Amino acid sequence: MTSITTPAAASDGKFRSDWATLGPWYAAEILNSFSVLLAVNGTYFYARYHLHVSAATLLWLPVCGGVPYVLAALLAGRIADRIGQRKLIQIMQVLNIPVFVLGAWAVYQQSLGLLFLLIILINLTSTMIWPAVESAITRSPGRMKLSSRLTVYNFVWACGNFSAMCIGGSIADWLSWPMVFILAGVASLTGWLVVLFLAVKQTEIGAHHAADSSQAETPPGLADSVRGKTLLKMAWLSNLLAYVCVNTVLPLMPRVTSGLHISSYAVATAIGSVWAFVRIGGFVLAWFWKGWHYKVRWMLFSFVGLAAATILIITASSVAEMLIAQMLLGVATAMLYSGSLYYAMHLSHGSNENAGKHEAIIGMGTVVGPAVAALSGTPNALAPKALAIGVLLVVGGLFLGRWGYIAKGHRS
Repeated sequence: MTSITTPAAASDGKFRSDWATLGPWYAAEILNSFSVLLAVNGTYFYARYHLHVSAATLLWLPVCGGVPYVLAALLAGRIADRIGQRKLIQIMQVLNIPVFVLGAWAVYQQSLGLLFLLIILINLTSTMIWPAVESAITRSPGRMKLSSRLTVYNFVWACGNFSAMCIGGSIADWLSWPMVFILAGVASLTGWLVVLFLAVKQTEIGAHHAADSSQAETPPGLADSVRGKTLLKMAWLSNLLAYVCVNTVLPLMPRVTSGLHISSYAVATAIGSVWAFVRIGGFVLAWFWKGWHYKVRWMLFSFVGLAAATILIITASSVAEMLIAQMLLGVATAMLYSGSLYYAMHLSHGSNENAGKHEAIIGMGTVVGPAVAALSGTPNALAPKALAIGVLLVVGGLFLGRWGYIAKGHRS
């Protein structure tokens, strides 16, 4: 299928066309990712370093947020189909602002209960934005092919995540904890202004992928074959397991850094964000290196790296050990997330609801991983939590291995 371009695209060239149509969506995404991670990661570090909560309490925070995350992600696609991606994004961006103000009030009042409420509300509002942005990016006019759009999308939100995770502690050290959440609100407001004044109109967002090159990029007949369907199932399960790990590591990171006697907020958040920085490089690798496409072994290799990295981070006895494990985690999560999104768009009939299902899978990982870890061992013991996650990953790995065997047995 050839790309659909606007008259402006034909006359002004590829760069200007793609920048004019896709740039505002990418800007909105990086601002949304930055604001959400600034608030969420700030909540975890504040709860541990200032309120001195246990590791189990830190884990219950994402569990409470994961349930509304799943519901919001599943509903977002349907709502976007009904009112349009542009309107849905703007509504949620506006709703995010008072939510982040609540976060500033929560830390000012030193209220753990308000922090739990904050996490729930963030997941209700922000989760609606991601599927809508994914859909808008794949359906807006322009010449950039689908796989490139998705890779830039991954790169953009990963940059937003890393920058927020890295500087959150510095903001708290240099300014104050309430300012962490105020700046998150400012970022959300800026994102709303970008969409309001710069994003293409809803009528320009197509009903089908505007630059859908999936037919050319997908081997003939693979999408409807046993192998194609099995690869898609593997990608979604591996991505769920990746977010089981990420959403267990993320809330536990303050417990790990404090256990390593890192007292500075700025240093703790910077060290704890290394994996997110490496993940950016992983997304770039997944873009330029095509050798992993439709290869079962690379999915399985990434999963093994994911499992090893997660356990090593949680049980790290030194900063060096934690940093090495974070590098492995960053590459593994980048490959697994890229696979999930790539196969969802190339081995299924893409729609708003596909993007929503992709986000819902992430939400399921947000619930399952931290809940299993929180219930394991004493509240502050990390080794039992690492063991519990390890058992969960072994079970998931058995399914991946079985499906991988099926996929390899149905090569076209």
